[in-house]
Amino acid sequence: MFKLVRFRRDKRAQARWRGTTDKLPQVRCSAFVQQMKIAIAGKGGSGKTTIAGILTRLLAERGQSVWAIDADSNPNFGVTLGVAPDTMKAAKPMPPSILKEVALEGGKTAMQLAMPARQVAQEFGTRVSDRVTLLGMH
Repeated sequence: MFKLVRFRRDKRAQARWRGTTDKLPQVRCSAFVQQMKIAIAGKGGSGKTTIAGILTRLLAERGQSVWAIDADSNPNFGVTLGVAPDTMKAAKPMPPSILKEVALEGGKTAMQLAMPARQVAQEFGTRVSDRVTLLGMH
């Protein structure tokens, strides 16, 4: 089981670095990341949901747009983020049909999104806050 936290950084922070080579401005390293995918994995009871929830909230508080994906068979990520249990039950899970199999060189195949990621988030996501969208795979 794993949790995936995806976030996108505003390009303004990166623009501050252009033209500066002598001194490094006092910004966090994440200011340079425009898009990152973070997966949290571990044994049962190791705190994956708690860590993913804390990380999601911190990134959102710092101005990041976060897509939080709950791929756990026991989906409690939404509750950790403050979503009511009734809202979680009514949420539309992502169906397997959002993926398609594509042929690669050498006869290999890979799975790829069948629609744009933004469309997946809009159709199957639950807005937790202005900056956090929760997606469930249950």
